Amino acid sequence: MYDVIIIGGGQAGLAAAYHLQQAGLNYLILDAHARIGDNWRKRWDGLRLFTPNRFNALPGDKAFPGKPYDLPDRLAVADYLEDYVRRNDLAVAHMAEVVSLRTTNTSAPTRLAQDQKPSSFSIETTDGILREAHNVILATGAYRTPRDLGFAERLPQQVKRIHTSEIEDPASWLPVNAEKVLVVGAGASGNQLAQTFVQISTARHQNLQVILAGEDPGTLPRKVLGRDVYDFLYGLHVLPLKVDSMLGKVLAKAPTKGEIRVGESVDVTAKAMSIIRRGKLSVVDKHRFEFETGDPIENIDAVVFATGYENRYPFLGIPEALTDSGKPNHELGVSPVRGLYWMGLHQMRRINSSLLGGVAKDAEEIVAQLNKSYKAH
Repeated sequence: MYDVIIIGGGQAGLAAAYHLQQAGLNYLILDAHARIGDNWRKRWDGLRLFTPNRFNALPGDKAFPGKPYDLPDRLAVADYLEDYVRRNDLAVAHMAEVVSLRTTNTSAPTRLAQDQKPSSFSIETTDGILREAHNVILATGAYRTPRDLGFAERLPQQVKRIHTSEIEDPASWLPVNAEKVLVVGAGASGNQLAQTFVQISTARHQNLQVILAGEDPGTLPRKVLGRDVYDFLYGLHVLPLKVDSMLGKVLAKAPTKGEIRVGESVDVTAKAMSIIRRGKLSVVDKHRFEFETGDPIENIDAVVFATGYENRYPFLGIPEALTDSGKPNHELGVSPVRGLYWMGLHQMRRINSSLLGGVAKDAEEIVAQLNKSYKAH
């Protein structure tokens, strides 16, 4: 039986594994892919982080490879994660997607995990091996299950459609005869993809209208007083801010809900690149698309849904681990089920808890709390 099993081989799982190894605990990472980083390799070509290299290092590393202020693409992130496992000799089981996680302890949970009697967990995976552990860290990530707003099923059959989680090569996906492509969602991915479609159509000499639907989420400028804005966001301790602090609670209740976006505004970029802007998509009626703001548009050929994620956990057979709405039930990453912990969730302990450069401190604290509770029992 393992001391700890980590479910998920992304940045959050690797950061937790590093600290478990430092603590001398017997652990194993369960990763669903053939290689560490494959979840990044399968993202769309052209995707880049907004955070500069110097703020993207995992625990034990001084910096992410490359120039300090370059923005890494998906392949650079994937290769970094794979190399991190190799350099630190982390224990990983590949092609081991979890299909069932259950506890052997049937006693009712108390408010805090460390107040409960000892339990253990059984984990079934697609590699056919049944594993057991005294503790489990769920590190499946903050961006796991694509959010479905119900519009895709209303599209005419001939309209090509895809979610950003499925698109790998925008150029090969975009029909060469398309005249109108709609990107639903004006967040980071939607904005980047809309720009990418403009660049593709220009290179092809394709007469393509790119429509970007969604509210401008608002952004901070990349440069402030001649310096990258992330120097201030980290230097002034904004991104590492604890969510249970007074200021953290204020930011969480703000209109942006603590989200910090960097770069040119969506509207400014759209105007510069001749991207047609609309408000949120509200109605799809056969060939007619209506929006909360802006005129309707008809006869769209292709639609990309950049609508974000809403995570689900069908393998999790522990009712107390989730809220009534199916979200992770935790207090700063600690589950009410003894021995169960979370990592990498959106704003789990800090504003940047789900980011590549934000998981290190969370992992250190979660593992310290796990180790303390484990030894006490």
